[in-house]
Amino acid sequence: MSTSGSKVLRGSIPPIITPFRNGKVDYEAYAGLLEFQLKEGTHGILVNGTSSEPSTLTTEERNRLVDVAMEAAGGRLKADWDRGHMPGNPGECATCPAPI
Repeated sequence: MSTSGSKVLRGSIPPIITPFRNGKVDYEAYAGLLEFQLKEGTHGILVNGTSSEPSTLTTEERNRLVDVAMEAAGGRLKADWDRGHMPGNPGECATCPAPI
């Protein structure tokens, strides 16, 4: 994430794990994890970050996690994410919207 022309990132910006229920992404639980981070004062979040599960998700699932994060945050914090190409999904690449 570039800091050119914007505030420098600071503080706590944790990667958020992807919860699953019955073998599917649990988007409602994911929104709850984001809300917890917001209430606890985090400065930002990392969607589809360093916790490895994004490599097992489809492009649609990864994109939906970004959408859920944007909806849950409602402009209350900074976010960074990866919606791009993953091995095993050749040709599937999505663009990223503006930070939350």
